[in-house]
Amino acid sequence: MVSQRNNTQRISGLAGQGPRLSVGGSARPSRLVPSPHLGVRTKRSRTPVRLLAGVLALVLALLIVRTPSPSPTHALELVRPKLMTSQLRTALPELSIRGKEKLSHTVKRGDTWGSITSGFGFNPVDAIELDNAMRTVAKASDDVGRTLQIGQHLELERAPDGSLLRVTTSPAAGVTLFLERQDEGKFLASVHRMQRVLHERVLTAELGPTTPTFAQAAISSGASYDLVDDLVDLFSDRVNFRQDFRLGDSFSIIFSEETLEDGTSVGVGPVMAAMLTVQGDDYAAIRFTGGDKKSRYFNEEGKLLGNTFLRYPVRFTRISSQFSNARFHPVLKRYRPHNGVDFAAPRGTPVRSVADGRVVYAGWKGAAGKMVKIQHSDRYSTAYLHLSKIGSGLRRGARVKRGQVIGAVGTTGRSTGPHLHYSFYDRGRYIDPMKIKLPTVDNLSKSARIDKVYLEKVLETLYHYQSLERPPVPLQEASEKTIPSTI
Repeated sequence: MVSQRNNTQRISGLAGQGPRLSVGGSARPSRLVPSPHLGVRTKRSRTPVRLLAGVLALVLALLIVRTPSPSPTHALELVRPKLMTSQLRTALPELSIRGKEKLSHTVKRGDTWGSITSGFGFNPVDAIELDNAMRTVAKASDDVGRTLQIGQHLELERAPDGSLLRVTTSPAAGVTLFLERQDEGKFLASVHRMQRVLHERVLTAELGPTTPTFAQAAISSGASYDLVDDLVDLFSDRVNFRQDFRLGDSFSIIFSEETLEDGTSVGVGPVMAAMLTVQGDDYAAIRFTGGDKKSRYFNEEGKLLGNTFLRYPVRFTRISSQFSNARFHPVLKRYRPHNGVDFAAPRGTPVRSVADGRVVYAGWKGAAGKMVKIQHSDRYSTAYLHLSKIGSGLRRGARVKRGQVIGAVGTTGRSTGPHLHYSFYDRGRYIDPMKIKLPTVDNLSKSARIDKVYLEKVLETLYHYQSLERPPVPLQEASEKTIPSTI
């Protein structure tokens, strides 16, 4: 196709060549008639067009000169709605319910499902349904309680219409409880439990200048308080934890630890084997399951352990007053015998029976306050004074087991503060329970005793760890603050 511009150029060229033809053969010059399609201008129209173009150019130039060009700031300026702070706060809740809203709450003393749900503006009926769902799942679960616990964290989810959709919480380590609303308005409870793995761990350390006691060294090297208590119970009939340890003494502990999938420790299992080197002497405790399917501890000679009296009726505490024939009494203000040992501990701390026996007295006993007395054999008996409460079911004639909780520390009777007064009797005569050689009973059958080959292998392992070069363990801040220096 030939363009319009080419057609115009071709006709303009022809106009300047040869004779100008007219109709009838006349030689008169004729005017060219412009074609509306070719855009050819005649001589007659050229002057007005030029004049008009000049006028338009002048007007345009004046406009450009007189009109200021907008600055970039003016060009980007936006029109914003003016919203007061009070209006903004009012608008925010309307925006939050357009989608699901996440809420959180930590249970405080006195909190109930009713107070928590009403605090977030939920239907009061939700509290009843949540409580029912939690109680239902608790009946079939050992790790889910029937009620909320102080410090328990709750995650709540609000629906776009403002109703409660879901509550998520962790009632125990590695356990997640979901309470989800169903169509009929009730809540369905479901539980997810992380897999637990049992690991074998070894702690070996040496007492140093900053950790001169067994408890300080053990805690600083990574042992838990419960693990320290277990070791004290295992060795207290052979080692005096308050007096025997010296700098350079050492220990090695093989125990099981339970962890979650993510590596979080959730508990320490039983001690598998342990050895203490105290002033050059080695003492071992080795766990073994006999032919009767019961697990017991044996010493380095294969003799039964745990068949003696417990040295301490209160776990992990400190001695505030020793056994003495002449102690200045803080209440009576005079010297008199102190026929027992006082253990300082917070009110409510559990008190244990130090051995199997039969209760001969349980109740109020004058200056002794609430007291329990237990006969362990024809020869030995013990008494526990100033209790805040006595264990349920404990009455004259009741049987108790070694380590059984029989009451709680208190300050009843003639007492200046919460503590346990512990007395030990040998044929009715007071003796110092911290200094006596604890009595033992060994009537174990041959099938229940430790295998000699197993005993030798475990001892070889313990001696290996004890022979390792170990720098003295430094004191950790936590152990310095919480561990009494008497153990």
